[in-house]
Amino acid sequence: MSPPPDSARPPRTAKASAGEAEQRTTIIGHSSPGVQHQPLLLDRRALARELRISVRLVDKLRARGALPAPLRLGQSVRWRRSEIEGWLAAGAPPQERWEARRREGRS
Repeated sequence: MSPPPDSARPPRTAKASAGEAEQRTTIIGHSSPGVQHQPLLLDRRALARELRISVRLVDKLRARGALPAPLRLGQSVRWRRSEIEGWLAAGAPPQERWEARRREGRS
């Protein structure tokens, strides 16, 4: 049996090798292999994941003033990753004390 004519064959797609795909990602995304980029801002779910607590507890801590003050972006609430990291490094003080430390430049 002879192969079907070229017009009956589906078009061939070029498949990139793993190395080519990685290189393309590196060029487009400016990333390095094996490096994970973390978002600068965290929403409630992401903050809960980072702190290894529930979203409900994040809400309770925020209501009690136990977390750093979040940023408001329209109706969205976000926390700066760098601020959360500094807050944890300082021993997770209450919001009042944390804000005072930040004003004094000791964060």
